[in-house]
Amino acid sequence: MTVLSQAHIIQVILNSIALSIAVGVGCTFFGLVLAIYTTRIAKRSAIIGRIFSILPIVTPPFVVGLGVTLMMGRSGYVTEFMVEWFGLTNSNWLYGFTGIWLAQVLAFTPMAFMILDGAIKTIHPSLEEASYTLRASRWQTFNGVFVPLLKPALANAFLIVVVQSLADFSNPLVLGGNFDVLATQIYFYITGSQLDYQAASTLGAFLLLFSLLVFCVQYMWIGKRSYVTVSGKSYRGDVQPLPVTLVWSVIAILAVWIAFNALLYGSIFYGSFTVNWGVDYTLTLANFIKLFGQGMSDGAWPSLLDTLLYAGIAAPITAIFGLLIAWIVVRQQFKGKKTIEFTTMLCFAVPGTVAGVSYILAFNSAPVYLTGTAAIVIISMVMRNVPVGIRAGIAGLGQIDKSLDEASLSLRAGSLRTITHILLPLLRPAILSALIYSFVRAIYHRQRHCIPRHARHPRGDGLHPQPRGRRRIRRGDRLRLDSDRGDAGDYFHL
Repeated sequence: MTVLSQAHIIQVILNSIALSIAVGVGCTFFGLVLAIYTTRIAKRSAIIGRIFSILPIVTPPFVVGLGVTLMMGRSGYVTEFMVEWFGLTNSNWLYGFTGIWLAQVLAFTPMAFMILDGAIKTIHPSLEEASYTLRASRWQTFNGVFVPLLKPALANAFLIVVVQSLADFSNPLVLGGNFDVLATQIYFYITGSQLDYQAASTLGAFLLLFSLLVFCVQYMWIGKRSYVTVSGKSYRGDVQPLPVTLVWSVIAILAVWIAFNALLYGSIFYGSFTVNWGVDYTLTLANFIKLFGQGMSDGAWPSLLDTLLYAGIAAPITAIFGLLIAWIVVRQQFKGKKTIEFTTMLCFAVPGTVAGVSYILAFNSAPVYLTGTAAIVIISMVMRNVPVGIRAGIAGLGQIDKSLDEASLSLRAGSLRTITHILLPLLRPAILSALIYSFVRAIYHRQRHCIPRHARHPRGDGLHPQPRGRRRIRRGDRLRLDSDRGDAGDYFHL
């Protein structure tokens, strides 16, 4: 309790709570706007909206923060333009709550978008058509039919983003300034000069406690109402038009989103061809030659191939594992299933650095010794990303009538056949979203930086323990981040 007696720590806790809620609201709003455009408004241009909707997911969150700094920091080109042409005062407005919120909304909106995109696709158009036949206006149909049916997806998207915001330490590290949050404080207690594991554990407990609170609020908001929209063979109907005002509002918001992201990622792309960003803007190919011009055994090639291999193995496991847990939680009735549902969220609520250290300590001795193998990397990838697959599966299953399962079982089809032949085809959008998210996020999996180098780039086939001569990590050893050979995400974005 010594840690909690400090006024600074209390302020850190309040900062984290306020920031995570604000980010959750912002990401859910933008994710809904983008999902509505790609599924209900756009036709030929849907691919453009989809690309810019998921573009932030292919970059590590801290790169978004770095890009925002290069654009809108004190020396950013947008700031210099505004100061020179409009006479605005140069200030530190970006460093603090505003900057972290902006970076996290840009980084985490794809999570909300992918969940909501799959949910909107499963809404039966005949329900909206029935509303119109009863002389309801477009706004009445949107507010009374469309939005209520998205409640499970909205709640799951909000939960995922809030938990991810709590666990993110990279953006607060870059843009926080004097605005401290739980993730950065835990990080410094573990790897910094403060080195206090007891204090880190205490703050970690508060982080998990708030995640539990958000989970409970989400569960109470959804309630026990039915959100089923798919039930057997029925008249599907045509997709109904949305209110004109809503359509133009969505297009305007999307235009701002695309312009900002194009400027942000255009800067990152252009910067990869410069000698020294911010100092020497001379175009050069030296950066790419250094990474890819030294043969397949040097530079970025080994890290790229290892990263693609591990991510390719982890992605389908994550999607299947997430769908199975979602099916158990939604379709089966037993005591403690809500406990299982929340427990699966815990690994998402822990900062990546803390989780990486935990894997080392847990699997560094008999009977399960995995330190120094590729298995620990793949396991950490799966466990880190599986909550998104679970939430997407829960949102999708909540819209599929249980009578379809019962009809299949009554025809003597087993549970496995029911899942593969009935549920999987209906859950295709959710599964695809989980696969894409898991693969891309695994590419720059940050927990690997706390796993010894030989665990990420093992000798031989990479699936066996470390060779003799390398010692295990022992109690009392100082844990440090390994940066002498990073992953593909580091090579491509730093």
